[in-house]
Parts: sequence; C-alpha cells; structure tokens
Amino acid sequence: MRHIVRGAHKGLEPFEGEYYHADFKELSPTEPPLREEIPIWIAALRAPMVRMAARIGDGLIGHPMWSIEWALEQMAPELDAALSKAGRSRDSIEVNIWPWAAPNPDEAEAIEDSRPTIAFYGGVKQYESFFEAHGYLDVARKLQAGVGRGDYRSVAHLVPDEMVRTFVTLGEPEKVRERIAKLDGLADSLCIVPPAYALPPEKALFYAGMIAQTFYGS
Repeated sequence: MRHIVRGAHKGLEPFEGEYYHADFKELSPTEPPLREEIPIWIAALRAPMVRMAARIGDGLIGHPMWSIEWALEQMAPELDAALSKAGRSRDSIEVNIWPWAAPNPDEAEAIEDSRPTIAFYGGVKQYESFFEAHGYLDVARKLQAGVGRGDYRSVAHLVPDEMVRTFVTLGEPEKVRERIAKLDGLADSLCIVPPAYALPPEKALFYAGMIAQTFYGS
C-alpha cells in the first residue's frame, strides 16, 4: 500500500513481497496525491495483529471487544515487546482504543441494553479462544447457535450480567469515566462507542448523548 500511494503518480517499480507480486505494467500514472504518506492503522483483537501493528503499522486500533483488563494486562505487554523486537519506539505508533460504554444511572437497564451486542460477538466461532481467555467459553459456545442461524437476539438472554460488565463499562457516568480512565497509560486516543446492536434509534442516541455528556460535557 505504501509503495502504491508513494509512487503511483510516478510509475511504479515492480513489487516483490512475501505474499504479493506485481509488475504494474498496465498501470497508467495517476494524478499526484495530496500526500505521498498515508498512515496505516491496523485493527486488532488478539496478539498476532497487535504484533503486526507494532512491527509495520503507524497505528493500532483496539477492538471494541477489548475489556479494560485485556487491554492493559494482555495487549499492552504484547505491544511493548513487539515494538522492542522491531527496534521501534513507543511514540512511533498511535494506540487508538474503542471501548464500549453505556453510561446510565439505571445500571440494570444498561446491562439489558448491552446484552445483544455481547451475544453477537460472543457467538462468533472465530472468537472462541478470545472468550475462553476471559472465562466465558461455555457461554460463547451456547451463543454460537443463535449467531450461526443469523439470530443473535434470540440468545442474548444467555449472556450473564457479569459478562456484560466485563466488556461494557456501564452504570453511573462518574463510574464509567473512572473505569475508562484506566486506559490513559495505554491509549493515545479513544473512540468511545455505545453497544448499539439491536437498540432502537432513540436508545442508541440516548447512549451517544450520555457518552458525550460524560466525557466531553461541562
């Protein structure tokens, strides 16, 4: 990607990589780009993609499924070790994390509203080892039945409250703000998002507004 962006307007030299081989013989030169260097950020759920981002990326995007503990205790050490191995400094990459948050004084309502989102991701077969690492393997396998038939909502009730709390920061706004603040030593930037799967538009807007008020309000 960097090779193409940097040189497509000049005529590209052949590219020989581990996975891709291209001679660009039929490529017509493009107009000059606005800039020849575009940052490439790599999204990650588990360690292999974190290591790839540390090795070649300009940024690392933490999956919304990252629990606070997963980010700090598992992914942060992986990032540091991979940066060191690649001979790169910490300031050579931006860490951008997308934590789920549902600020709501009615914590029971926030849990119920968040349950479908966790059911959707929890039932993805490819994520099984991720949920196993969090202690939710049995739940994940039960959720897979619903997700497999395209109906994650039908199994949302199988998601226990504690599983919701693991992946979604919810409850009183001050409590939400304090928990998300634990990411300050790792995240250079945040994109705080509501767990919006299956929520009606008005409820999704409610949580978006609560996030704005909790983190950016006066």
